[in-house]
Amino acid sequence: MSKEISRRDFLKSSAIIAVGVAAPPWLASIAKADVFRLSKGGVIDPDNILVVCQLSGGNDGLNTVIPWTNADYYQYRPSLAVPEAEVLKIDDALGLHPSLTGFEKLYKSGQLAIVQNVGYPNPDRSHFRSMEIWQTANPDMPEQYGWLGKFLDDQAQKGSTNPVLALELGRTKSAAVRAKIASVPCFASLADVKALVGDEDAERFLREIQGMGGGADENSVRQATRSALDAMAELNKSIDRYASTFKYSNDAFGQGFKQIAQLIATSPKTRVLYFSGGGFDTHSRQGDVHSRLLKGLGDALSTFMDEMKSL
Repeated sequence: MSKEISRRDFLKSSAIIAVGVAAPPWLASIAKADVFRLSKGGVIDPDNILVVCQLSGGNDGLNTVIPWTNADYYQYRPSLAVPEAEVLKIDDALGLHPSLTGFEKLYKSGQLAIVQNVGYPNPDRSHFRSMEIWQTANPDMPEQYGWLGKFLDDQAQKGSTNPVLALELGRTKSAAVRAKIASVPCFASLADVKALVGDEDAERFLREIQGMGGGADENSVRQATRSALDAMAELNKSIDRYASTFKYSNDAFGQGFKQIAQLIATSPKTRVLYFSGGGFDTHSRQGDVHSRLLKGLGDALSTFMDEMKSL
């Protein structure tokens, strides 16, 4: 029988970035891999962690993964195209933006996969509708709940009572984690976790107001909220127990991945982590702005993977 794939093995061998604005089809590939493992007598490790980093604003995919041998790319992008000499070539047709040295390192070590041609029929040119389609995995009609939210609802219906199964770092909750039953805690930063549950008076007030009202449904809601507060209080105590020795840049991606690493190190019950990095709506000064954003993303992910190995 095959050995169970551990979290450490998973983190060492794979990090997947989907470049596109549609529901990530690589999930099907992962599912196929699990089926194959099971057919060989293996075991699927329930300890895997999914980290989703959203590039908000509409990333320029053609200047991220560059078709450097395609003449049309240079013909139709006379001012935006990255010169062939600067492209970080990864094969005889594709290359990475010159700022993505972090991606290049991961790709060459077999830790990065790039999924191209992600889309849906009759693409909607609206940023808002396109984002909604990507986050709900439903290109046919508007939908209230996100693709991760539906997964979390499924876990809740199966009896999972883990209040920190998923966490989001961000100022507003993403539609991708919006659920009917499950509630995903959302914080702008780990400092907000400490501010919320580190203030004894505020936490006591939150617990007291959950004791008001009545009815079976309200009782269930109160119990779920108390469980979430208990879990967040425990997380608050553990956050400071881990001190990273890795150096991250002081931008959205650097600080985002740094906090995600800290959560993975201190919150063993958490399996889904979601955060966003904005500014990719680069209608002006794209050359400089896009280069800076991609460098921040590539460097942060590379450092994050190094830290995951150390864990």
